[in-house]
This record gives sequence, structure tokens and C-alpha cells, in this order.
Amino acid sequence: MKCIFICLLLAGMLMQSKAQVAPSSTFSTDSVFIRSIYDEVLLRGRGYDWLRHLCLNIGHRLSGSESADQAVNWAKTVMDSLGLDRVYLQPVMVPHWERGAPESVRMFQGDDDVSLSALALGNSAPTKGELKAEVVEVSSMEDLRSLPREAVEGKIVFINMPFNEAHIHTFTCYGETYVAR
Repeated sequence: MKCIFICLLLAGMLMQSKAQVAPSSTFSTDSVFIRSIYDEVLLRGRGYDWLRHLCLNIGHRLSGSESADQAVNWAKTVMDSLGLDRVYLQPVMVPHWERGAPESVRMFQGDDDVSLSALALGNSAPTKGELKAEVVEVSSMEDLRSLPREAVEGKIVFINMPFNEAHIHTFTCYGETYVAR
């Protein structure tokens, strides 16, 4: 590690001293070189094709799943085809989880019977048999906490808390609404 650090430090010093000798010509040469990298990637690169194949042909790649193994083997094959010096796989221990049968939800309101799509998050505990109860809707955890115990005991609480669409980063929204889980 020390050797790598020293080499990088020396390389940086050499590059800085060269940059101080002829700044205008170096800048011009660097920008042309960087532009050539952009052109190679954008005009002749295969990255988007590889990503398309990975997403459409292999699909989801949940850690430890069969499709994750397929993705790893496919990526190794692609890298081998590029003529890289060395491509090898390292063993990695990851938890394995398989999604069970899709859940089904039916809601009854008076004579209306509505079927809904449902998806449980990873490692969610299954419900044994049918779960029937009145649904109580609240818009926040504060609303839920303000209700007396009798208002929610033995009932299904639906926390209808939408994401804040003004956030650019999705996980900021998740951070604000994860309490609904």
C-alpha cells in the first residue's frame, strides 16, 4: 500500500511540474485527449448495449439469486471477450432470499369487492391464513399516535403517506416515509 501511495505521489509531482512548464500547451493536449475518451465511449462504446442486455435479458439481480449468478457469469464472459489481462471471479458469501408467491389483497366496502396488487418487502413475515379487519386510514405517524388505542386495536392501519415529489433523490423521500413500514 505504501508503494502505491509513493508512486501516486511521485506521479502527481511530475505531472504538476510538467504542467507548470507549459500550461497552455498541456491544457490543449489534455482537453483533446479527454475529448477523444468521450468520443470513444459515446460514439463507439458498448456500455448502453451491455446495460440493456443486463436489464432486459437477465433481469432483476437480487443478491444471492439465480439471475445474480447469471449476471456475474455474463459479465465475466463479456470481459473475457475484451481481451483483458486477467478476469477472475472471487467467491462471495451473500444471503439468499427467494420471493414467494405473490400476495393478494381484497378489500370489501359494503357490497363492493376490490382486488388489489400487493408486494411484501424482502424478509417480510407471511400472514397465516386470511386477515380480516376494519381498515383505519391515517396520513402520518403523528395522526396514528393521536388516536386512542381502542380506535386501532384489532384493525388494519393504513398509513397513507405519499412521497414528497419535490425531492430529487428518491432515498430522501424514503427516509421521510420509511416509518410507515
